[in-house]
Amino acid sequence: MERMTLLYDDLARQKGVRIVFSCGFDAAASELGLLELKRQFALRNAIPTQVDMFLELKGINKVNFATYESAVQSFANMNSLRRVRKQLYSAKLIKPREYFPDGIEPDWWNAKKSAIHKEDRMNNQWCMPYVMCDKAVVRLGQALSETRYDEKYMHATADKRDYDNERSKRANQVVSYIQSHADDSKSTYTPGHITYFPVRFGAYILLPSFLVAFAVTCVGLVFNLLAKSKFGRSILLNNPSMFTGGFVSLDRPDIDICRNVEYIQTFIGTGYTVPGEKRDTEKLDLSLQVKGPDFGYVSCSVFAVMSAMTLLRYRKSIPSGIHTPSSAFSGTPILSHLRSTEIFEFNVSCDLPVSSGNASQRSSKTEVASLKHMEQDGKMTEE
Repeated sequence: MERMTLLYDDLARQKGVRIVFSCGFDAAASELGLLELKRQFALRNAIPTQVDMFLELKGINKVNFATYESAVQSFANMNSLRRVRKQLYSAKLIKPREYFPDGIEPDWWNAKKSAIHKEDRMNNQWCMPYVMCDKAVVRLGQALSETRYDEKYMHATADKRDYDNERSKRANQVVSYIQSHADDSKSTYTPGHITYFPVRFGAYILLPSFLVAFAVTCVGLVFNLLAKSKFGRSILLNNPSMFTGGFVSLDRPDIDICRNVEYIQTFIGTGYTVPGEKRDTEKLDLSLQVKGPDFGYVSCSVFAVMSAMTLLRYRKSIPSGIHTPSSAFSGTPILSHLRSTEIFEFNVSCDLPVSSGNASQRSSKTEVASLKHMEQDGKMTEE
């Protein structure tokens, strides 16, 4: 993905071609969930700065062999991938940096936490870093969005500008937009209005116990060691069940098992409200929980088909070039379409209400809303 962006993004933009990577569960679920959380921040006149995603799997189904094979190849090419990323972010893309209001110092949640730890924000469940591509895709998507935003609105390039000054200008532009619409009860906030503010993104998987987390870590170390050689990769690819405890298999999935499998993604974010004439900057904590069916087959298929349909129907709203789901679909109604399928359930929990009427009047009560019945809040028409 990064290599394709480095080599062919300019050519794709010249030819008017649109290429969107990672439209299955990895990493469309994380990217679109993050977009929805950013939209919820914008509805409350706030800008997010950091978001952590926690994935919980309910029930166990077998993962397709192609996913496993892709993971093996990713581990095998880790060193070359580092070189590609270094070249990509130094020569072509702007490395995303989070926005903080003046006088606010960064306070990163997990800066001092170990890789395997109990997460107090998730009822003290054990968790560890989620090693799939979600984090890398989110970073690339934010970098693509930010770079193209600068090119379009600031006439700047990645290698010729003072980043901090330009970031401040961009912040003022988006803040001004949010302020000008804060008291407009009829205003709709699409993800495109807020997506240009990157967040520090962390991805974690929840596990039932420390022993399970430790076992997964040991398997990962063996996996990483074997993936570095051709002989080791052959062993991994010929014996997927042995190295995954039966989680990966060449057999077809059991339909009955698929019906009883679901996933829960919890996005926990923090940010700051936009200061105005009648309000000061306030810290805002917001969480979004997304529930969906079997991630390996059902949800993955829905994300892929919905992405393809959106790409076809809203082609003019998607800039030419290479994209991740967030950079491609931030200006389209894909989130509304996903909610309308009623396959996924979205729930938001926060300490500030959605802005309407007098934006200076705020409540400290917790709001829990089912987004299956909130189309009016962020409805995006085809026009």
